[in-house]
Amino acid sequence: PQGELQRHWTVPLQMDGRTSDQISNAVSEGLEEIFRYAAAVNKPISMEDIEHPDTCLLYGNKKANRKISEFAHEKMTALAESKGEKYHLSVREVNPAYTSQIGKIKYMRQMGLSVHEAAAYVIGRRGMGLKDPIPKDMDHLIPEKKGAHQWSQWGAVYGALKNVPVNNFYRKINYREYESLAALKKGLLKV
Repeated sequence: PQGELQRHWTVPLQMDGRTSDQISNAVSEGLEEIFRYAAAVNKPISMEDIEHPDTCLLYGNKKANRKISEFAHEKMTALAESKGEKYHLSVREVNPAYTSQIGKIKYMRQMGLSVHEAAAYVIGRRGMGLKDPIPKDMDHLIPEKKGAHQWSQWGAVYGALKNVPVNNFYRKINYREYESLAALKKGLLKV
């Protein structure tokens, strides 16, 4: 009920050199594994709701990104809705804003997850209606924005730390020893 992690695993999907039908079949098989597990433990499914796939840079080419993202998201959504009906499970699409940043800072090291698994965990929590505010020991690093939505705070963290390699977040970080996000970035880049 508090969004605890029950289990985690990765479902590998081979996409290179495959036709769109083969990719659809691979995605369907991967989702089948996920939905079977969710049905067995009676848990809903949460997934990203990507409104503008062309803004997600996957390969550095906006046109290719758009085609790949639209195809993948449309297929994934249609298949997830179908599996949700088959298994009588709720499928919730949530805004993926800052899920990687939140996962990286709050859960990756603590739970021994990859950055992608940590982001998926945040998506699951968000699907449950849970919020992930900035950790208390980071409050002093965020520029004063009284009453600002937590996502604007995560936006400040993202903007300041986006070029810091992910592996630098696997070590324990004492955020209180830094006086600003810029100082934190400088400290993390020294690692």
